[in-house]
Amino acid sequence: MNTDAYDFIDETILPETYKAQNSIRIPDFKVWNGIFAVSKDFAKAAKHFTVCEMKALAYALTEVDFRKPMPDAVVLDKKLLANAFGIKTKSGNRTNIIKKKIAKIATHSEIEYRDNEWNLSGEKTTIIDTVEFSPVEKIIISFTEDGRKLFGNLQAGNYLIMSTGDIFRMRNINSAILYEYFRYMSFNTAEVNSIGIGIKRFKTLFSMPQDGPGSYMRKKGGFDRSNFEKKVLEPICDDLKKCQMIKLTLDGGNYLKERDTSGMRVKGYKFQWSIEMKKEKWNFPEEKSELTEASGKETELSEGSVGDPEEIKEFSGEEIEDKEDENDYFI
Repeated sequence: MNTDAYDFIDETILPETYKAQNSIRIPDFKVWNGIFAVSKDFAKAAKHFTVCEMKALAYALTEVDFRKPMPDAVVLDKKLLANAFGIKTKSGNRTNIIKKKIAKIATHSEIEYRDNEWNLSGEKTTIIDTVEFSPVEKIIISFTEDGRKLFGNLQAGNYLIMSTGDIFRMRNINSAILYEYFRYMSFNTAEVNSIGIGIKRFKTLFSMPQDGPGSYMRKKGGFDRSNFEKKVLEPICDDLKKCQMIKLTLDGGNYLKERDTSGMRVKGYKFQWSIEMKKEKWNFPEEKSELTEASGKETELSEGSVGDPEEIKEFSGEEIEDKEDENDYFI
């Protein structure tokens, strides 16, 4: 079996069950090396998935052609999903563990849309109807009518392409959320994308509480940046550094702290990344009408203008307090 097409995948970060095999089945690599697409409305919505549920969704969406009507249900392979979860036990125990990890995926699939300012709109919908476990190592995920509209018949300029293997590498859900956000705020034609994010936007993206556990607010007031960086940002960046489609490109660190003119107060965090969209690196359905081809040049996946130009703003330069009144500033 020729696996040259898949050599770019770093096998050192794949589950041990892959490395222990003498040969790797093509279907497994097709998913690890695959892509999926979601509508921009879904990418922008507030979600409540666990990281395992997000991996299951990414796997399911890899099995469909997003340019065509979304099927009512998608069949997944338990063994492949177990590999994505890092589960190494035998078949019987594997099934029970997977059930525990995604048993509530339908309940957690309720999303809430956001307005142009990324505030919650109050409009909600559920995207997954049921999840069923068959006795023949298969999992069947059924989608709601609203869910199918978010993943099928997607039109150019209104969807985002992401790497299934990248999502499989994530260790926490916030990594997947920031990955998706970077894709939303990317322009394929730009060699480098950069953005500054304040605490208010982080709280919005990660659905962090305003106070109490998980808010990183000190009892005496003020945001605990040190703990937030250590427990949230650094683990996320560790995951992002393993990705194939998104590459962090800042020299000397994962992000840059942007300070006010006094140099005493941090007003936000700058991230910089590039996007790898060359067609030959991904299992992408061959339809030239959806691909941008240039004579003599490598072909890139085309998804239209990924970012929303109206949302790209220059940082105003005003001092941002070290609490919750921070918004994104864009470089």
